[in-house]
Amino acid sequence: MKIIPPKNIDLMKNSFLRFVFFLFTATLFSQVSNTVVVVVNNENGHRLVVNGKDFIINGMNWDYIPIGTNTVNANFWNKPDEDIKAGLLKEMSLLKNMNVNAIRQYTGIPARWIQYIYENFGIHTMLNDSFGRYGYTLNGVYTAVTDYSDPKTQKHLLEEIEKLVKEYKNTPGLLLYLLGNENNYGLFWAGAETEDFPDEEEQKLAVGETRGRPMYRLMNEAAKRIKTLDASHPVAICNGDTLFIDIIAEECSDVDIFGVNAYRGISFTDMYAEVKEKLNKPVMLTEFGADAFNSITNKEDQKSQAHYMLWNWKEIYENAAGLGKAENSIGGFTFQFSDGWWKVGFNNRIDADTHQTDATWSGGGYAIDIAYPGANNMNEEWFGIAAKGPANERGLYDLYPRAAYYVLKEAHQLNPYKQGLNLASLEDYFSKINILAAMRKGGVVPSLEADKEPTHAPMTPPKRLAKNVISIYGEGYGPAIGLKNVDWDNGSEYIEEVLVNNKLLKVTFNDFIGMSLQRTVDVSNMTHFHMDIWIADDYHSGQVFNPRWTNQVRKGGAMNSFQFLNTLDVKGNKKWTSIDVPISNFEGDNTRANLREFLITVSGRIENAYIDNIYFYKK
Repeated sequence: MKIIPPKNIDLMKNSFLRFVFFLFTATLFSQVSNTVVVVVNNENGHRLVVNGKDFIINGMNWDYIPIGTNTVNANFWNKPDEDIKAGLLKEMSLLKNMNVNAIRQYTGIPARWIQYIYENFGIHTMLNDSFGRYGYTLNGVYTAVTDYSDPKTQKHLLEEIEKLVKEYKNTPGLLLYLLGNENNYGLFWAGAETEDFPDEEEQKLAVGETRGRPMYRLMNEAAKRIKTLDASHPVAICNGDTLFIDIIAEECSDVDIFGVNAYRGISFTDMYAEVKEKLNKPVMLTEFGADAFNSITNKEDQKSQAHYMLWNWKEIYENAAGLGKAENSIGGFTFQFSDGWWKVGFNNRIDADTHQTDATWSGGGYAIDIAYPGANNMNEEWFGIAAKGPANERGLYDLYPRAAYYVLKEAHQLNPYKQGLNLASLEDYFSKINILAAMRKGGVVPSLEADKEPTHAPMTPPKRLAKNVISIYGEGYGPAIGLKNVDWDNGSEYIEEVLVNNKLLKVTFNDFIGMSLQRTVDVSNMTHFHMDIWIADDYHSGQVFNPRWTNQVRKGGAMNSFQFLNTLDVKGNKKWTSIDVPISNFEGDNTRANLREFLITVSGRIENAYIDNIYFYKK
């Protein structure tokens, strides 16, 4: 008789429990037609399970608001059915094509259209009640700022929630209920337009206690009532970042999911870890993203938007269950699908027919276009990953996907729950997503295309004994160490191309580019460094092109770095030239037993270059 080792008993138990859960849900599906969604928390972290299957939310904040209208008067759901179907066909087809599986919708969407979207496009809907975020109307009287401690207000909001659940609970395609939209910020703001947030800590704490605590307590009561009426769909709140998270921990024990609008830039920093420590609830990004307008150049900037979006989704997946980080991410909803021309001036109902370019608030984490600390750089009307065309006589319009659309289409092909996936393979997958190729699909010709390109490969490196050369990139000395893009160089990017049967790297710069070696390498015995470069931009006095190496411990941060200061000459412009120098000519500490990162800093209007044959050798 075969004896099962003890370490397999838990595996058998988990398999058995999943089998029982499958039988239970299969029986339930045979009795009702609505979607069954549960939150599962085990030793591998938090997951959302939909109809018995693990479900990562590849979501999108979606609306249908033609240019010249706003959220109040667009009235998409009041159009004739044939017009609604025509609009949905265009937009949901685009969403399905990029592997979006859920949209965020405020109350007002009829249940039958939730079902229609699900049955025709396979896309679920998260139903969002604003829960007094933008005021409320009671007995014909509108109140702009909600007082969550007022008994009449509490009764009104809870009655609205109960009515909502009774109307939608058996709707196929319903994913979950969401309460509010960064209502904690609404405790400070009166209107719908985004403003800079107050810095005074005492003011924040006072507002949290006097106005926030009653609100969160009421949200928790709403969650309990929802689950009494509908046990098949979880309940989330939508918080503005992690402000008042300690109060949430005390007041919202019956809320299933912590939803969060977070605009921190390229990284969510410690957000997932903080929620894990203080709430131990799954995290769902209800809003995040970047606008497609550069406040410094005053131009559309598809590249930087795609850059931020790509690395945001990388973090969302990295923190999913089973991958060893916070293991509490269940996905998110990108903000947003198409530009919101109505947003600036909405409080006064003006300017919905003009695409405003004024930045209205400061996002310090979006360094690419922030002119100085605290400067406004966030352009509310340009957050769409698709640009919007004018409406026709039926009130329908076309969309024009930006680079971010194509980047996310590729990102969403990855399933973070795929068996065998780990952090290393996830990072490798994201590092290969090509932003420059996405820009071309988005209708943008990168500036490199307009500049002169090499017509021939650089000179073949001279023959050397294998022991006397370490190739970082290039084909001259057999297999090279290899490079990959990073997420910390302000959107600089390289792509690999083939020229006359020779592979080389095409680089676009934002001040500098960073590259990570595929593995740490020891070049202590090498005496010289070589690389071939082709500068594609016109020559300007003072141009520099400086290679820099960072030496790291295997499991730590940077220890030292050294760089070669390389001033360019007009004679070397738009032709292959070589940097071939003794390592002793580099400035800084040239200890080099654990090289892991390669940087190139540029100045003097250098945006585009080609590089090849990067190697160290012993002379």
